[in-house]
Amino acid sequence: MVIARYYVLFMLFSFIGWVYECTYCTIDNKKWSNRGFLYGPVCPIYGFGTIACMIIFGHLLQDGYSAPWWKIFLICSIGSAIMEYSTSYILEKLFNAVWWDYTNIPLNINGRISIPTTMAFGIAGIIVVRFILPLINMIPLQNYPIMTELLAMILIGFTGADLALTVASLTELIQKMDSIEEAFNQKLEAGVEIAQGGPVAIGSHIKNAFSNSVKEKTDAFTLYIKEYASKMSRHEQYHMSSIKKFKRNYKSSVALRLKLALDQLQKRNNNSKTGTEG
Repeated sequence: MVIARYYVLFMLFSFIGWVYECTYCTIDNKKWSNRGFLYGPVCPIYGFGTIACMIIFGHLLQDGYSAPWWKIFLICSIGSAIMEYSTSYILEKLFNAVWWDYTNIPLNINGRISIPTTMAFGIAGIIVVRFILPLINMIPLQNYPIMTELLAMILIGFTGADLALTVASLTELIQKMDSIEEAFNQKLEAGVEIAQGGPVAIGSHIKNAFSNSVKEKTDAFTLYIKEYASKMSRHEQYHMSSIKKFKRNYKSSVALRLKLALDQLQKRNNNSKTGTEG
């Protein structure tokens, strides 16, 4: 009964988190932005965070929901940072993709977490622990054990099917990424050859077409992939809309080689101009 109750609440807060994420990102981007890893309208990280708060403040700490605000803030901030960083790391290692990126936010760590967002989660934790969880505990789920367990079983079945479908679709998408990456790398290789042995004057379209760093190559590859979104299945297009960018495990840093080749070409061009003027 206890596990069933926790799971029902886990799904409830996962759904609330999904609504919050989608609403915030849609307003920020001025267009619909789907958030979340699964197909269903849930962001499990919010569910895990809320259940962790229920266990920590409802059972483990003596002062419970009346704990000092600074203690709630520290626990929620540190806990959210650990959860967010580990989730981002695991997803990236499994699928070579990024669902959120804090690179442009100050005081970030590898783009996975940042001090401002961590503090925001700490403040949200105070609101949840002090006001929301006490209200949730007033819901008499224990008075309806059969209904609660039945609802939990239905939600578990929904989550299991959603997870299986998501992983299968993502795996197929990643396989397509491998083939597209090969074509992308061949395009970059052509740029390296042109820059290494080409004419002194190199077209501006070459500089714009190729990355000059590993990070820029990652961004360019993401844009390159999104051009193919219209040709993908409905499920693959769903992933394309929710994934922030792709990160590939490149066998060779073609982008850096291209940068060096372009730098050398530019240097030869400058030396040539200097010699002519002299």
